[in-house]
Amino acid sequence: MFNRAIGFAPNGTYWRLLRKVASSHLFAPRKISAHEPARDLECTSMLNDIRKEQSLHGFVVLRKHLQDASLNNIMEIVFGKSYNKVGDDVDESMELQEMVREGFELLGAFNWCDHLPWLNYFYDPFRIKERCMVLVPKVKKFVKKIINEHKLRGSVNLHDRSDFVDVLLSLDGQDNLSEEDMVAVLWRVIIFYENVFRDPERFIVSAGGSSVDIRGNDLRLAPLGAGRRVCPGMNLGMVTVSEWVAKLVHQFEWVQDMGRPVDLTEVLKLSCEMKQPLCTKVIPRK
Repeated sequence: MFNRAIGFAPNGTYWRLLRKVASSHLFAPRKISAHEPARDLECTSMLNDIRKEQSLHGFVVLRKHLQDASLNNIMEIVFGKSYNKVGDDVDESMELQEMVREGFELLGAFNWCDHLPWLNYFYDPFRIKERCMVLVPKVKKFVKKIINEHKLRGSVNLHDRSDFVDVLLSLDGQDNLSEEDMVAVLWRVIIFYENVFRDPERFIVSAGGSSVDIRGNDLRLAPLGAGRRVCPGMNLGMVTVSEWVAKLVHQFEWVQDMGRPVDLTEVLKLSCEMKQPLCTKVIPRK
């Protein structure tokens, strides 16, 4: 399934088609701008949840708030739905979060078979193949259910705020994708990567570092890739991160929790992330 997604498809006619669909229909600047109200609502919900956790526990574990908000935001853009923390959507939301977590782990897991392909025929030391065979049917069932829900609604008049499923279903001619390819493309978009890098002061001018363009023009820091394989959703990611970080800093003063000091020990998965999630105190600004 993954080899039909834009990030893993080999160079060729199909990959060029995916790039065209992504740039012209999915991540066009007008669509990114049109989804701004949804991003604002999700950010507001995240800020409220952070206030509640600080009030209840006296500290905040930031990672889960960012992950929940990111997943809900991308679900709104891709599938045209978001999940409440209570009600009938809870079970489906938990199922989705578990699939995304497993997909992220599998994509970043070390696999001997990637380096010694012949091992794939008789030995799977980290159960990568086994876990993929369990995950893929779940993903297909989940995504196809949402695609069928869109089909049952019938044709819709597309506009800039239309979700990705409606956009893909509207494509015809040479741009048309099969349902299997749609599942691969949509799932690839859902998996959200949180890239963290080592020694951040290297890229902070005030700390003696140098300013670096993260859009793929300087390979010292290229979290979104570079060249022809640069992430097609780069502009969406940069808009979202810039806005949310600005609001987090504007709304709160961030203070280290001395009982839970910041630990910059890293763990390498699909990206390099903090082994221990950031735990901090937040003080609402007046």
